[in-house]
Parts: sequence; structure tokens; C-alpha cells
Amino acid sequence: LLPYFNILPKNISTHPLTWVDEQVRQMLHGQSHAYVVYRAYRDMLRSEYDSLFPTGKWDDRTIPVEQYTHYRVLVLTRSFGTGLPKDVDTVQLDQIRRLTGVNLTQGCRSMVPILDMYDHHANPNVEWKYDFEQEAFLIRSSKHIPAGSVIYDSYGKYTDAHLFAKFGFVNGDGTDYTEVSLATMHRMMDVGL
Repeated sequence: LLPYFNILPKNISTHPLTWVDEQVRQMLHGQSHAYVVYRAYRDMLRSEYDSLFPTGKWDDRTIPVEQYTHYRVLVLTRSFGTGLPKDVDTVQLDQIRRLTGVNLTQGCRSMVPILDMYDHHANPNVEWKYDFEQEAFLIRSSKHIPAGSVIYDSYGKYTDAHLFAKFGFVNGDGTDYTEVSLATMHRMMDVGL
């Protein structure tokens, strides 16, 4: 695994989760949906850090928040889900959840060399899955890929706001999923009051 770890980025300053929040707020116009999604990921990372390294429990927080963020972003942007094996013991999963608070019903996440190098697209030309019998991620072409073409897999059903916050990019070609946040306002007279 050392060769894989050695090729991971040393500098992730281009990822929005490492940026100064005020810069992102201005860029995403404060209360936009994209900013709300970004803040949710940012708050998740900070909450994880505070849970792992609570103030007062350590004389000095063992890992600075910037270093934690660096490694957490590497895992966040390069891990894939295994799903659950067919013969999973749900009683055992419930017991783990009660004892640790960890929910394994979606399976585990794994960093996957090679697969993490493919670009994302909502209409991928390869598909991947975890094979429990082979204990391996399998990647196969879902359609003919001409020589020299880009290989695209799907990181999941994400909107551009989620792609930006989690992975640090957007496709911008209109193919990804759309999400809207709706609020309605009825004037008192319009609803018969």
C-alpha cells in the first residue's frame, strides 16, 4: 500500500473544504443551496475532529485540524462503498450500532487505487462493484470505449453542489442530478384568512 499512499496529493489547497469559509461564502453567495451543502460537509469534518480530539481530553490536540482535514478529504474523495454481503448478520450489525454508535448497514468504505483515478460523470462508460467472493472491486466497461477516450465512472448520484463540496469539482455540462430548495410564501389574503 505504501506506493499508493506515496502518490496521494500532498497539497489539497484546491479543494473547497480547505478554503477560508468567508471566501466560499462570497463565491457561493451566502445562503445559496450550494453554500448550505458546502457548510454541511465542512461542519461534518469539524464535528468528527472535535469528537476524536475533544478539548481538555488531550493536553494538546494530537493532530492539528488542518492535518486532519487534509487526510479526511483524501479519504472522502477517494473511497468507495462495498455494500453489504448477502449473508450479513443483521443482529450483529444492530449490536455494533448500539455499542459504538457506528451504522454499518450500508457496508464499509474503502480507498481503491486505480478506481479513484477515473473521472466522474453521470453517464459513465465503466461500472464498478465490490465482489465479496473475490474480495476485490471489479471494474467493467458498460459500453464500447474507443481508444484514447476518457474513462468515466460514477461517484454516485450527486448534484453539482454536492460534487463541489465533497470532491471539489463540478461537471458543469448539465448531466448531473438537480436539487432545489423550495420555500413558499402565501400572503394572508391569498389563502382566505
